Amino acid sequence: MTRKLSGNKPSWMFEYADLEQSSAVHNLSLLKTANEGCEGLQELDELIVMLENEGYFKDYLTVLQPIYEMVKEVQAEREPTASKILLHIANIWLNIKENIAQQNPYINSLSQAMQHAFVKKIGDLSDPDWLKSTHFNVNVAVTAAFLDPIVHSQLAYLCDKIPAFDYEKMKQIIHKAARPFVGQSPRITSTKRTMFPQLQTIEWIYKPIDDELSMYTTMRKYTDDALEFWNETQKILPILSKVAKIFLGIEASSSPSERSFKELRYLVSNFTRNRMHPEFNATLVQLRNSYLQETL
Repeated sequence: MTRKLSGNKPSWMFEYADLEQSSAVHNLSLLKTANEGCEGLQELDELIVMLENEGYFKDYLTVLQPIYEMVKEVQAEREPTASKILLHIANIWLNIKENIAQQNPYINSLSQAMQHAFVKKIGDLSDPDWLKSTHFNVNVAVTAAFLDPIVHSQLAYLCDKIPAFDYEKMKQIIHKAARPFVGQSPRITSTKRTMFPQLQTIEWIYKPIDDELSMYTTMRKYTDDALEFWNETQKILPILSKVAKIFLGIEASSSPSERSFKELRYLVSNFTRNRMHPEFNATLVQLRNSYLQETL
């Protein structure tokens, strides 16, 4: 059951809103320099910009940017759904891998620590078998993303970039989710079942799903509103429209987003809330990673 707070927003939104406060820009105001007598918001803003330009704090922003963007986007939605969870985790993963490849030791160390937390909660997106993962509710995330016309248009690009994303395997997940609705399709009537018993094979029974998937993946997505799209296409895609309306109505907190990003948030908060020198932080992360590699 989804826990909610005031304003009809799931509690995880309030938790992740803390990320904005614990990210580099907002954390700068907690530093000693900022606490030594900053009068007025204008002076505080100027101080934040000055400290941000020092260099190390840009590293915070570099590593945190995709998570920060996720939080901002979700906060802007009245009722955030699970359809964009797949995009968010893909962007975070790509950002982590890109930062690990950098020569900056601090960015590299922080990104490695984030990768460890990411893999522990969500799985390894470099693993081609990730879609079979038990770390993450793949069925909800993939089905909602695939049946959101806007998100679907980006899946081909992500499948080329991320080994764990396989377009054909995603279609199989949709196919499985749609099977309970085949009997409700107007194309599969009791008369047809009676007249053609020899055709009652698995392939024949589920052929309407294949036909609809083929049509959906090739048709032009002409609207930004996913539910509007499925309302207008429910006559030609009756099975997929039923599946889409169910999965697109699942709030993001009902998929494992609430748990999946919690450890990342804790990790990031630990880095940003303390006042130790960033180089010392990087050393601690390297020691932690070495320990984990030796013990796991």
